[in-house]
Amino acid sequence: MTLDEKEKKTEEYQNRYRFWTDKRISQLSFLNNFMLTIGIALIAYIWTKEISFYMTSTIDWKITFLFITLASSFLSVLSGFILAMSRLYDLRLTSNILLTRKRALKKDIELNNVKNQKNNFWESLKILVDVIRNFEDYKINSNDISNEKFKKLEASSNAIGSFTWKLLNIQVYTLAISIISLVCSSICAF
Repeated sequence: MTLDEKEKKTEEYQNRYRFWTDKRISQLSFLNNFMLTIGIALIAYIWTKEISFYMTSTIDWKITFLFITLASSFLSVLSGFILAMSRLYDLRLTSNILLTRKRALKKDIELNNVKNQKNNFWESLKILVDVIRNFEDYKINSNDISNEKFKKLEASSNAIGSFTWKLLNIQVYTLAISIISLVCSSICAF
């Protein structure tokens, strides 16, 4: 394969990658918005029900399942809102990473990639909160390109990116629990 053919193939792969990355982000956005809509609708539905919570010696399964529906719907909506913030800041960090790489390439500065490290849920949440509170500290301008700052930027982006997918899983599972418990509540009503 000649150098020209290699460059064409590289460009073709780059265009395909851009296309599928855009599709993935669009699908994530659609799913998040869809889940938020269903979660809020379930909360509104339960809220409009005339339910009195009172203590008795027997368990009222209908009310119990409605309470589970309400709680898990609330969790689903909460995780959806945090997911949207996480995605927003991940995209901002990722665009800064790409811009920094482009600037470094022009200045012949070699940047080392950081290895993906696994962060647990709470560590990732802490990183997200830190990025939200101190976003300007994570940005790298054209005069301040260093491997240390780049590693911090890339590690934070990786942590927030994986956190986004964890939140999506939480959103999906809690919404599924909501729907299942709503069905169980309806069955108990008969």
